[in-house]
Amino acid sequence: MKTVFKITLAIVLLIAFQSCTKEGTTGTELEETANVISAGNRIVRDVLGTDIGEMKFDTSEANEFRVFITNSVLFAKTNDRNSGVGGTDFSEFQEQLQFCADGSFTYNASGFSSINSGSGGNIVTETASSYAGNWEVAALPDNLRIIIMHGTDPDMLEDFPNGIIPFFVANHGADFVALPSGDLYNRTANQGCN
Repeated sequence: MKTVFKITLAIVLLIAFQSCTKEGTTGTELEETANVISAGNRIVRDVLGTDIGEMKFDTSEANEFRVFITNSVLFAKTNDRNSGVGGTDFSEFQEQLQFCADGSFTYNASGFSSINSGSGGNIVTETASSYAGNWEVAALPDNLRIIIMHGTDPDMLEDFPNGIIPFFVANHGADFVALPSGDLYNRTANQGCN
């Protein structure tokens, strides 16, 4: 599963970064951008350099989304139960992402699965992962937004190419963020970071 995710992530990054066009910005747009980006946002821009494809950092759409996601917590939880003649299995997975005003983020995920063979055998597996680093947002074509998370923790560098996690957003509202797949994350605003 991890290998499939890494391959999918590499393909998504290749598509997102393959075109290397960047529109010019006006002085007013640069002033507006300077007011909403943080030190952490600048770190991510420095890591990406000029290889940004069709990502636009300095647009009103990107700036509005940056303000929207700052000091937000996103949370998603899924579970699945299957029963059959041979037994029952249950799995649960949850993720929480927090985006701080200084441009830092934390990501925590945990999972649990239980397989009961019906004859008294039970296999339980638990997983957890945590990452931290810096984040930035950009606007993409077709009204998409992307949150780019970057970290240098050895686990993050092992799990994600160059320590970059792209998080694509198709739609958002006061209390949710929707992915292009239709999956939803609950959003809690005004959650300051310690």
